[in-house]
Amino acid sequence: MADAVVSFVVNKLGDYLGDYLRQASAFLEVRSEVESLKKDMEWMLGFVKDAEDKQVDNSLVRLWVSEIKDIAYESEDVLDEFMLKVRDGGIAPEMLKVEEEASSNKRQKIITSIKKSIAKSSRKAKETVTMYNIGKEIEALKKRLSDVSRRRAFYGLRNINIKTDEENHALRRIKQLRKTTSFSLEEKVVGYEDETNELLAKLLADEPRRWVISIWGTGGLGKTTLAGKLYKNSEIKKKFRCAWVSVSQDYNNEDLLRRIIKSFAFSAKELDRMSEEDLERYLHKCLQKYSYLLVIDDVWHKEAWASLKRAFPDNKMGSRVIITTRYKDVAERSDERTHVHELRFLKPDESWQLFCEKTFWNLNIDKGLEKLGREMVEKCRGLPLAIVVLGGLLSTKKPQEWHSVRDNIWQNLSKDSLDITYLFSLSFKDLPYQLKLCFLYLSHFPEDSEINTDKLTRLWVADGYIPHDEETMEDVAYSYLYELINRSLVHKEKMRLRTVMTCRVHDLLRDFAIQKGKRAQLDSDL
Repeated sequence: MADAVVSFVVNKLGDYLGDYLRQASAFLEVRSEVESLKKDMEWMLGFVKDAEDKQVDNSLVRLWVSEIKDIAYESEDVLDEFMLKVRDGGIAPEMLKVEEEASSNKRQKIITSIKKSIAKSSRKAKETVTMYNIGKEIEALKKRLSDVSRRRAFYGLRNINIKTDEENHALRRIKQLRKTTSFSLEEKVVGYEDETNELLAKLLADEPRRWVISIWGTGGLGKTTLAGKLYKNSEIKKKFRCAWVSVSQDYNNEDLLRRIIKSFAFSAKELDRMSEEDLERYLHKCLQKYSYLLVIDDVWHKEAWASLKRAFPDNKMGSRVIITTRYKDVAERSDERTHVHELRFLKPDESWQLFCEKTFWNLNIDKGLEKLGREMVEKCRGLPLAIVVLGGLLSTKKPQEWHSVRDNIWQNLSKDSLDITYLFSLSFKDLPYQLKLCFLYLSHFPEDSEINTDKLTRLWVADGYIPHDEETMEDVAYSYLYELINRSLVHKEKMRLRTVMTCRVHDLLRDFAIQKGKRAQLDSDL
């Protein structure tokens, strides 16, 4: 959350520089101080993000983050006060006439003239004092920021934007292990029979050109599971030479190509020494004679497939590529020939079936437990990951403990499953700072509520979450809403003429936003 606050202030400082200070050479000293403060805050952002990851178990780090936020807020207040004086005429209009484009001689004459008029006017003298005071306040904020910055080494904080090769490799390995094992260990897939049949028909269709099938939806919805069900289908195995690779946020093309080659079971001497170009050439040659199927799981950027596709020949043998992603934009723009499939939530009967399979294998179900179970399954709103975690949790609880789980369902699910926290944290961290603030705002709406989009966007504007732009603020607010929808963090409800009239946020995501907001409030109270 602190990174969103600091980013917001950095952006606002940029607005000040662009909209006002840029027009006034008489404010060059103030402008210089603001530019310096902006650069300092930009540099601190990477350290703030690392601190937020570590602050849960370290009160000193929480205090450090809180200090950064205080400095950011105070910086905004100082500049707001200054701009208010400019807008309200507290600073003489003639002081805003000096333009940076003016020649140095002309500028000096104007400045001299202004100084003379200030000397004759007590009001203008006060203005000079105001400028001096603002400059001193900014200088003091910079000193505080510098002092806080020096303490970061003591807390072991680092700039997360600068990663070592070892850290990148380790991060990829963890994500690959988690993703590549998730579908292979699932013995039985519940639900999605209609989706499976539809996509299977697309994969096996008598179309010789290579096609991309994109499956998109929110984290925990079962995209990987559905892709795995298709991948393991006996008809698919008969027709295609198959490979599976996971991408995630951090990836390297050479690493991906090597893993794809190994997954296809092609062998090559000195594979680890090949350059990216050599790997592409080798894979392209090997696939020429095959009808192949490649599954690219967990794609975050449309460039991922674009950077790989040179290695995959369109050999007119009916080859296919399956992409799973949580982003609509990635799903729609991956390839010129793409079938986009938005994965739905489970139906009530499918949800109950999945819950029963995970919960009652070692329990005797009675009407009391069934009633409690159905209440909790309904709260999961068809999200398979939530149902699986809930079922696994309740299977270890005594019947008399089910009431306690129901009364604190989201806290129990988040505590019991790292997967849930991991999935939502990834999506949240990937948001630009403006969207982070807008997403967290959704926690203000009641659980399971249908949100009027006109009301929501007006509230965003009124509370200052929408920056000034060439577009109207209402249009920008709607673009933010649609971006959250495209990122599977908000879900469409009622539509009218292709416009979203109402939307909804899953209760599990809402609880995630509440916890983020509470942590931010705790930091600010320290």
